Amino acid sequence: MRINWDEIEENQYELLPDGEYAVRIVSVVEKTAKTGTPYWNIEFTIESGDYAGRKVWDKLFFTPKTMNRVKFVAHRLGVDTTGETEFSPNDLTNRTCIITLLQEEYRDDHNVVKTQNIVPFDGYKVDEFTTKGVDKKDDDDSLPF
Repeated sequence: MRINWDEIEENQYELLPDGEYAVRIVSVVEKTAKTGTPYWNIEFTIESGDYAGRKVWDKLFFTPKTMNRVKFVAHRLGVDTTGETEFSPNDLTNRTCIITLLQEEYRDDHNVVKTQNIVPFDGYKVDEFTTKGVDKKDDDDSLPF
């Protein structure tokens, strides 16, 4: 295949401004980090506003130290987080919530400073459609996790 790289425009990916966005989870893919840690890559679509249709991502890592965030996120997405149960990517797919996005700088593999959108630890809120497994009154700062 012959390609003229000079004719290909650079991708001008625009970061989303810091703020809250109504989203729907469109896919959750199980992956393994280079360190061997299992995680889920969550893909969201923004449902409304100026950025409707844009995609954003977050990750849930499954280690003893990160399970408190997994529980927090699952709870805010309407998953019953009591007792012992099987938990799979399908349990999150198509759920909606409000996420907080922030812009954060990081260094890539070549030590170049770049900026990306991130969802902070507590960046999930119950939306008006979340009814299963969570009581809306729980969507405040009094949660124990």
